[in-house]
Amino acid sequence: VRRMCAVHLDALFQAVSTYLPRYLVREELTDPRPGRVSGHFRQATIMFADISGFTAMSERLSRRGQEGAEKITHIVGDYFTTMLDVTGSQGGDLLKFGGDALLVAFFGDEHAIRACRAAVQMQQAIGRFRQVEAFGETFQLKMTVGLGSGPLLTANLGTVTKMEYTVMGQALANMAHAEDQAQGGEIFIDPATNQAARGRIQTGEVREGCPLLRRVIDGPQATTSPGPEPLPGTGGASAVERIAARVAHLDVLAPFLPPGLLDLLRFNPAGMSSRRRGEFRPVTVFFANFYGIDEIIQQLGPTRVAETTAILN
Repeated sequence: VRRMCAVHLDALFQAVSTYLPRYLVREELTDPRPGRVSGHFRQATIMFADISGFTAMSERLSRRGQEGAEKITHIVGDYFTTMLDVTGSQGGDLLKFGGDALLVAFFGDEHAIRACRAAVQMQQAIGRFRQVEAFGETFQLKMTVGLGSGPLLTANLGTVTKMEYTVMGQALANMAHAEDQAQGGEIFIDPATNQAARGRIQTGEVREGCPLLRRVIDGPQATTSPGPEPLPGTGGASAVERIAARVAHLDVLAPFLPPGLLDLLRFNPAGMSSRRRGEFRPVTVFFANFYGIDEIIQQLGPTRVAETTAILN
C-alpha cells in the first residue's frame, strides 16, 4: 500500500509540475515552505505570441455547443503543443497561457538569440494552422510575436492557501511595445534584444524603434540550447520517505494551481494529460491594471527586492 501511495504521489507531483513554470518548481522545491513570499531579479528575454483569427473561429464554433467547444479545445491544444515543443527546444519556460496567447521566458546564457530562434521556428511551424477546417468551414489563423529583453522581476505572492507567481519589469514593457508593432505572421523585437543578438539575426523595417526579425543567421543547430533540468526525484528512498517528500513538494506547489484543478488531478493524475474537454460559459471578465510598479522596481532596484516584493504582496 505504501508503494502504491508513493507511485500515485509521484504521478500527481509530475502532473502538478506541468502546470507551473520550471523555474518556479525548482525554486520552490529547493526550500519548500508553503506561503513563502519571495522575489528575484533575472536577466531574460520575454516572448508574447498571440493568435489572430481565433476569436472569429471561437464565435462561429460556439454556436455548435459542446461539439464546437471540444473542437476548439482540440485545435488550440494542438497549436499550444506545437509551439511549446519549439520554445522548449530552445530552453523557453512557459509562464502563462492568456486565452489564445503564450507568455514565455528565456533565462540563462544567450537568452536573446535562443528566443529569436524560437520565434522564427514558431512562425514556420504555424504554417499548418493557417487553414483550419471545422464542420465544413475554413478559418485562417496567424500569429504575432513580440520579444523584449532586460531585467525581470519574478515574484511569488500570496498566502499559504493561495499563491500567485508573476513577472514584471522593463523586459516585459519592452516586449509589449514590440508586440504592438507586429501584424499577422510578423516578429518584432525591442532594441535590447536586437543589440544582444546583433550579428546573428537579420532584421527588416523598424517601427517605433523596434525592428522586424526576419531570420536567425546562425541556424537552429549553431549553439546548444539548454534542455529542461530534471525535477527533484526520490530515488533510493524508502516508500515512507518518498511519500513524505512528495507531500512536502505538493504542499508548496498546490497553492499556485487554479482553484479546483488539484481536485481534478488527484484521483487520476495520468489521465488528465489526455483529457481534452472544453465548454462555453457566459461570463463577465474583470481586469484591473495597477500603475506605478515599474517605477517602484526601478527606484528600489535589485538590492531591495524584499521591499519591492512586500509592497506587491
